[in-house]
Amino acid sequence: MTPRTLAALPALLLFCACPTDPVDDDDSAVPVDDDDDDTTGGLPDSPFAVRVVVLEDGEPLAGAVALQGGSTDHVPVDGQGEAVVTIDPTIEGEIWVIAAAAGRRSVGEMLLDVPDGDVVLELVPVEVDNIDYEFQPAGVGKGQSTEWCSHCHVTFVEQFGTSTHFEAARDEQVHDVYAGTAAAFDDADSCTDAGGLWRAGSTPGTGEATERCYLGHGLLPDSTGTCGGAEELACDDPDLPEAWRPVATGGCADCHAPAIQADTTGGHDLLEATGIAYDEGVTCDLCHKVRAVDVEADAGGLGGRLLLGRPLEEGSATNPFRPVMYGPYADVLNGGMLGSWAPVFGSAELCSGCHEHSQAPLWDDPALVPDPARWPDGTLPVLSTYSEWLASSLSPGSPCQECHMPPMVAANSADLELFELEPGAVGGFLRDDGQVRDHSFYGPLEPRQLGPRLLDTAGGVLIEGSIDGAEVVVDAEMTNLQTGHALPTGKALRRVLLAVEARCDGELLPQTAGGTISELGGALATGVVGEDVTVGDATIFWSGLPDGPEPSSLRLRAVRPTGAWVDYQGFGPFRDPSWTAEDKGLPEVLPLGEVAVTDLGPGTLVPADVLPLTDGDVLHLGEAAGMPSEGDPSLALAGSPGWDWGRVLADADGATQVPHHRAVDVVRDNRLLPYETATTQHRFALPDGCAQVTASARLVYRRYPLGLARERGWELLDHVFGSADIVVSE
Repeated sequence: MTPRTLAALPALLLFCACPTDPVDDDDSAVPVDDDDDDTTGGLPDSPFAVRVVVLEDGEPLAGAVALQGGSTDHVPVDGQGEAVVTIDPTIEGEIWVIAAAAGRRSVGEMLLDVPDGDVVLELVPVEVDNIDYEFQPAGVGKGQSTEWCSHCHVTFVEQFGTSTHFEAARDEQVHDVYAGTAAAFDDADSCTDAGGLWRAGSTPGTGEATERCYLGHGLLPDSTGTCGGAEELACDDPDLPEAWRPVATGGCADCHAPAIQADTTGGHDLLEATGIAYDEGVTCDLCHKVRAVDVEADAGGLGGRLLLGRPLEEGSATNPFRPVMYGPYADVLNGGMLGSWAPVFGSAELCSGCHEHSQAPLWDDPALVPDPARWPDGTLPVLSTYSEWLASSLSPGSPCQECHMPPMVAANSADLELFELEPGAVGGFLRDDGQVRDHSFYGPLEPRQLGPRLLDTAGGVLIEGSIDGAEVVVDAEMTNLQTGHALPTGKALRRVLLAVEARCDGELLPQTAGGTISELGGALATGVVGEDVTVGDATIFWSGLPDGPEPSSLRLRAVRPTGAWVDYQGFGPFRDPSWTAEDKGLPEVLPLGEVAVTDLGPGTLVPADVLPLTDGDVLHLGEAAGMPSEGDPSLALAGSPGWDWGRVLADADGATQVPHHRAVDVVRDNRLLPYETATTQHRFALPDGCAQVTASARLVYRRYPLGLARERGWELLDHVFGSADIVVSE
C-alpha cells in the first residue's frame, strides 16, 4: 500500500447525504476506551495484531467484518464473532478498530495504546422504516451550511448538481408523457397550432393551478376514459372530480421522484413531487437511505426493487431521528452520518433498483394484457439495463459504477482538505486513489472530466467497398465496443441508426439493394400502397399527409416487403432459438428508390420521378439529408440506406414506438450486447464512366422517436459516435 497524504484535491463522496448535526449526541456510536489499565503504553511503529470480538445482544454476529479505519482490508468474523485485525500505524490520522455489518451502524474504538485484551464491539440493528422521515437537501448551489450535505461534501454536491439524477423529477419529457402535455408550446396560440388543447391543469413542482398545452397520449389520460377528452377537464386539473381521476400512476414517481414525502412506499402521482422531491430528483439522502435492493422484484423504484431504511430511533433537538447513512464504506463513524455498511453500493445491484423494470398491465383493461404465448409471466421487459449487464462478460467484475461513477484522485469523500481536522472518525479517513468515485452519474451524452463522452467509446463502424458489375457494394460492420449493456439501452424510446451513402463526383447514387433504415429513423408520413395510398398517373393520393413542409425539402422513399423476416440475435427472448425470425418482428424489405417531391397538397403528393410501385409497397415521406453530423437536428430518414437498432414497443392498436405505459408487446429488440457485431450490406447503382466512388457511414444515437419529439416540440439532435469514409475504385 502506498503512503497516503492529505492532498488538496477535489474530494468525492460515496455518502452524499449529510443530516443537520455534524456530530451526533450519542457517543455510543463511536465508543472510545481511555482506560490506561487495559493498554501496554503507546503504539509501535510496526504493524501489530488486535483481536476483535463483534457481538449483537451479547452473541456473535454472523456476516460482520472488522477493520482498521481507512483500510480496505475487511476481516470477516468467525463463528465466535472473532477476527484478527492487523493494525498499520503508517495510516495517517487517528487509529481506529471498527466493526460493521449490513443493517447496523458501524461502531469503533480509537487506539491510543496496544490493547492487552480483546476489543469487544457491540453492533445494534438500525430500526427502520420510518415513513415520517423527511429527506434532507443536498444543498446544490447553496454553499456550506450544516443544513445541507454541501457543508462537508462540497465536490460531491457540485457533481450531483450536474447529473441527470438531479433533474429526474423535473424532466419535461417525462412530465409530457405522464400528463399528456407539450410544455414546449407555452401559450394558447402555439398549442392550438400544434393541434393541442390549451386548458387548466397543474404546475409540475407546485401542484398549483395553471394553463398548459395538452397534446397526444399520456399516462394519466390513457388510464381513464373520463378526463382528458376534447370537452372534458384535464386529468391533472386540481378541480377534477374524484370519480374522474386517473386510476394509475405507472410508478413513474417511484424512480423519478422517490423522495416524495408520503405515508406509503410507492405508487405516487408524479405531480405530488414538490420541494426536495421535485427540485433534487434522486437526491443524495434518498439514495443513501437505500439499505438493500430486491433484485427479484419486477418493478423498479420505491415499492419495488428499492428497499429503504429510514431510521426510527429518536434523535436530538435538531435531528428528530437518529441519523443513518448507508454506503460502501464500513468505517464511517461521524456522528452526523453514523454510517451503515451496505455492500450493495459497490455492485450493479444498486443501479438495478431503478434501471430494471418489467411492466405488468397498469390498469384493468383486457386490451393491455400481453400475449401469454410471448410473455408467459404477464409482464413486458421495458427497461433491462441491469439484466443486459448481468448477461454480459463484464458481469460481475465491472459493475455500472466503473463507467458511470469513475474512480477519482481524492483525499477522502468529505473534502477533508477544507477543514483543519485530523483524518479519523469525525472528518473521515483518507482513501487510496480510486476508492472515491465521481457522483456526476455520467450518461451517454454528458462530458466527462477525463476522457470523451461515454457514447463516443460505446460503438464503432467499419466499412469496405467493392465494384460488382454495375453496382457498388458497401459492407458495414457495427460493434458494441465498450458498454456494459445493450446498445442502445435504457428507455425503449432510444435508438441507434446507421446512415450509409455512396457518391460519384459528388452525386448521390441510388440504392438498388441491401439494408434500409426502418420506421425507427422517422417519417413525416408512412403509408401502404393499396391501403391508405393510391398511385395515379402522376399523383399519389395519400390520406394523412402533413401540412406545411416545403416540397423541395422532401424525399419520397419506397420499400417493398419481401415476405421474409430478418433473423437476428437480440436480447432476452429475441435470442431464444425457439423464437422464429417472424417472432422477432423485423421484416426484410427491398429498396425501390428515392425521389424528390415537386408538390404537396391536402392528401396529394407529386413525385419528381415515377417509382415502380405495387400494392403492399411501403412509402416513407422524409427529408433530404446528407450524412448526419454531431448536433444536427434529427431528420426523417426511414427508407434511406442504412440500418437501425432498438427495442420497439407496440400498443393495443398496433402503433409502434410508443411510451412503455401504452405497450402490450415488445415487437422487436435487435439491440447489440457488449462486444457483439452486426454486419449489413448496401448496393448502389454505378453510373457509366464513374471511376471512383466515395462511400460513407455514420452511427447516430437518438434519445426519442422523431415523431414523438416533433409532436411534443422536443429538441431532438443527432449524436454521432462512429464514422467511416472510404474510396472505392476498380
